Amino acid sequence: AVIIAESGQLKPSSKLRKLFEKKPELAAAPVYEDSARDIQQIIRETLQREGLRIAPDAMAALSELLGADRAASRGELEKLTLYCLGREQVTLEDVRAVCGDVSGHAMGDMLDAFFTGDAKAGAHLFASLLAEGTPAAAILAAASAHVARLKPLALLVAAGDPPAQVVKAARPPIFFRRQPAWIRQLSVWTPEMLETADTGLLEATAATRSMPALEAEIAERCLLSLAVRAARAGR
Repeated sequence: AVIIAESGQLKPSSKLRKLFEKKPELAAAPVYEDSARDIQQIIRETLQREGLRIAPDAMAALSELLGADRAASRGELEKLTLYCLGREQVTLEDVRAVCGDVSGHAMGDMLDAFFTGDAKAGAHLFASLLAEGTPAAAILAAASAHVARLKPLALLVAAGDPPAQVVKAARPPIFFRRQPAWIRQLSVWTPEMLETADTGLLEATAATRSMPALEAEIAERCLLSLAVRAARAGR
């Protein structure tokens, strides 16, 4: 019999990874998530086979919707191509009409809630992600990536550009459904506040590694502190 064990991302120092790599009767095979460029390439290739082009705004929206599950992404693309057969170009309206949220926007919604100061909604979504099996460490990593994306945009706002203008001009584009939340965040979070948030997230991540049994509590406490900071700054 062959037994296949699947896990989330494992660091080289992981005991489980070391076990599978060292034991001759076991084997470890890495599976890498698709990057944004990979996803766009899959979209182009799939549509081109059906003689379809895709508008830039539709590409941006579709890239946001399709996630790391390639099989699910291809299923959504098949639905989209069937919907658009007989036409030359896929539009943003087509994407909105056909494609569901394949990768799940719970993570983005949770981050938007915490970073706009809505602690209650953020905590609810945080609990949902944990219940679905998302590691708390992965949530902290996503929050750190969110801060990294906000930083250069916050500098533009600090220099005098309106938040709405900065969000609409952002590259890569910010998914249209999340743009209002990003505008609110850039109206609240200054570059200095984001630096402090980044430090707090790094400290929380380090704490989860030294106390893995408490990682959920550590991550939630960190994110709630960010929500409180955003709420106070937005008053």
